[in-house]
Amino acid sequence: MSIKDLEVEFMGQEEEKMEKLVEKIDDLLVVLKRVADDLKQVSGSLKSLAPSQTSQPSTAPTPVE
Repeated sequence: MSIKDLEVEFMGQEEEKMEKLVEKIDDLLVVLKRVADDLKQVSGSLKSLAPSQTSQPSTAPTPVE
């Protein structure tokens, strides 16, 4: 096997590794987008709850005996 053959084989292996890495990164981006969307929904829900909680009079917690 010549040096050129080894270089071609090595480059092919490196290209495969890069393709797998790119696929994993794409998968992570999909997951992160879902998490971001979920967090936006949670944030919206919390914001919608905030005004109703501030309009209610605050009461001191009842001590447990």
